[in-house]
Amino acid sequence: MPIPPFSLSRKAISEIKRRLKGSGIDNPYVLLGESTDDLTLSLSDGFLEAVASGTDQKEMRAPARAEYERMRPTLKFCLALLIYDFYEKRPDDLIDIAGIRFATPPSTRGFLSGYQLDYSARRFVLRKDDQIFQDLRSIPRDDAAT
Repeated sequence: MPIPPFSLSRKAISEIKRRLKGSGIDNPYVLLGESTDDLTLSLSDGFLEAVASGTDQKEMRAPARAEYERMRPTLKFCLALLIYDFYEKRPDDLIDIAGIRFATPPSTRGFLSGYQLDYSARRFVLRKDDQIFQDLRSIPRDDAAT
């Protein structure tokens, strides 16, 4: 059995189980990801027009990347717990951590080893030693090497 990439605090376990129960999904699994709190994103008119026009997905990559680069300095990311239905979107790799099924893609294996997922002040955070990380981007690069 693979070694879990991270551990869970009691508060994190409780919150994840609460969310899983509230999801209404019969066969759920979770994925640790990121989100932004900024619900007032200010997308440029040009980008919105491209999206609304139905531009091909391949053609949207460059404008989307440019839009992200424009907005990146103002975005504040946080950890997010994404819940999926196993029967609708099957993950490549599932691992059990404290009785909770997590999808752990190869890109994250080992990435979070030694970290603990905690839930504090209505947010998920990662703890390692005396450090607290509110998003995956803030983890030191030598830890984040994959």
